[in-house]
Amino acid sequence: MFQSVILASLIGLIPTILIGLSFLFVTAAISLFCYYKYAHYNDDYWPRNKVPLILRDEFIPIKDQFLLKYRAYEIDLMIYKLMKERNLKFTGLMEFRRPIIYVRDLDLIKAVTVKDFEYFVNHRKEKPIPESNPSFCVQFGLLLMRNKAWKELRSVMTPAYSTLKIKRMFDLFIESGEGLMNFVSKNQNLGSPEGINVTDLFRRILINTTCSVAFGIDSKSFEPETSIYHKMSQTFEFQFHGWGFVKIYPILLIGKRIVQLEHMRERVIQFFKDSISDSIEYRKKNKIYRNDFLNILLETRDAMKNENKQINLSDDVLFAQCIVFFLAGYINVVVALVYTIYELACNPKVQQKLREEISELLEKEGKFTYEGVNGMKYLDCVLTETQRIYSTSGGGVRLERECTKDYKIPGTTTIIPKGTVVIVPNHSIHHDEDYFPDPETFDPSRWTPEFRAQLHPCAYMPFGIGPRICIAQRYALVQAKTCIAQLIANFKFEPVASTPIPMAFSKKGNAMRPAKDLYLNITPV
Repeated sequence: MFQSVILASLIGLIPTILIGLSFLFVTAAISLFCYYKYAHYNDDYWPRNKVPLILRDEFIPIKDQFLLKYRAYEIDLMIYKLMKERNLKFTGLMEFRRPIIYVRDLDLIKAVTVKDFEYFVNHRKEKPIPESNPSFCVQFGLLLMRNKAWKELRSVMTPAYSTLKIKRMFDLFIESGEGLMNFVSKNQNLGSPEGINVTDLFRRILINTTCSVAFGIDSKSFEPETSIYHKMSQTFEFQFHGWGFVKIYPILLIGKRIVQLEHMRERVIQFFKDSISDSIEYRKKNKIYRNDFLNILLETRDAMKNENKQINLSDDVLFAQCIVFFLAGYINVVVALVYTIYELACNPKVQQKLREEISELLEKEGKFTYEGVNGMKYLDCVLTETQRIYSTSGGGVRLERECTKDYKIPGTTTIIPKGTVVIVPNHSIHHDEDYFPDPETFDPSRWTPEFRAQLHPCAYMPFGIGPRICIAQRYALVQAKTCIAQLIANFKFEPVASTPIPMAFSKKGNAMRPAKDLYLNITPV
């Protein structure tokens, strides 16, 4: 009888449940309808201006626009494919309700980024960071600076990344590399089928190098679990920041910066500031001179005191440049090294050919030198191909330029209005079979002098192109080449059971990051 009472009660609840479900269904339907109407309100903008339009519904179903299903570079590939099918050199899109332009034609890309740069000086304008926010100084980095202030700061900072300055840092690269070789040699998993965490190895050497070269700090990265290493290795979270409801409407990811400074955590920014401030104070007090990046900034600031410039190296500007330097020397290079060593492990013939080139250099010169490392042609091919496939650097996934004044697209009557964001999908171009046959295959041998000579300069732009090309590209490349050369000269790398084949990418954020740390079998050669 008790069961009958319960059953009757449940049956009595059915109408209430049905009403509730109906209400939820109606609410969801109304929300979807309102979203669709609101999102498509301005869809006639580009057709009215006689510009071809690709609607977001053509490459992402409406239901998927409510899910974090695609990363931005995947969306770029979808758009790029549609543009190729329709033979479009450029197309209009709507970033929610904001009109933007995608460019596929390489000559037009060259016009936007180089020839007519005066119309496209700035990156997309970001929301200002409040002065009360510990991340306030970040907006004074070159990436976010605009107009005349950017131009002046760029001219001030360029000498800090000169070939001469990088050459003087080379011995520090070698010293850090030797520390890594010793660290690997003593690893208890050396030669073990479980493998060694190579992502961790690269974090350690790059934190060690960057801290020494930039700030004169000994991070003690090769000592067991040091506090500086753990703080620095988790410095930057790769998370999207923008409108608060982006997780509900991931279509808004289109057009936002892919690899950006992504709002560092408060405690880490403060750690940076404290470390740099302490180093500056210690140098002044003890009259210490170091041939490092921080000293270059201090000398530059002193030289600028009597110059009439819009920008000056205030503490916030100085902190920002140090953070940019850390980005260039740590985050992007770690990822580039992980992908490079992964491909070398998966392609043993390529690894052996590279080892032979390195051995020839060492037999000839007896040691690694700046000129020797930069003169290794096959090593350069390996890193070039890695950057093409994985778009590891800051400008590798896509470029964004904001139109500063109305611009007439050459050979057309189309006007790009002031304030419009123009997007160049680098990653998609790097995977276009018209420029790179069999684009998904890792093939360093494709980069022959003849291939490079016939390749359009805008078909390969891992660091961007034009006046806003990554200022630290040479520094990052020398650092990466030196590390790979030392590792391959001393160790052999092979996949283990946990090695993902093909590479698995993280679903978090929009940059091309591995889903998890990479483990490889490492044995001495």
